[in-house]
Amino acid sequence: LRALKALVENTRLQTLGRAGFQQLQLDTHYLRSALVEFVDDATSVNVLLNAADQAAAERSEDPTPMEPSVIDRILSTRGG
Repeated sequence: LRALKALVENTRLQTLGRAGFQQLQLDTHYLRSALVEFVDDATSVNVLLNAADQAAAERSEDPTPMEPSVIDRILSTRGG
C-alpha cells in the first residue's frame, strides 16, 4: 500500500496533459485488477487508486477520460 500512497502523492505534484491523464487512468485500471489477488484489503487498494485517479483529474490540463471499452481493449491485447 505504500507504493500506492506514493503514487497518489506523486500525482498530486504533477501537471498532466491529456496523454498523461489517460495513461494514469489505464495504469490504475490495470492495478485495480492485478493487485486484488495479492492484498488482504482490496478496499484500501481501491480507495488509493480512486485517489490517484482523482488527483490526476485535478492536476490535468485536459482530463478527458479514456472510454472504458478502449481501456478494456488495450488491457486485453497485452494479457491484462
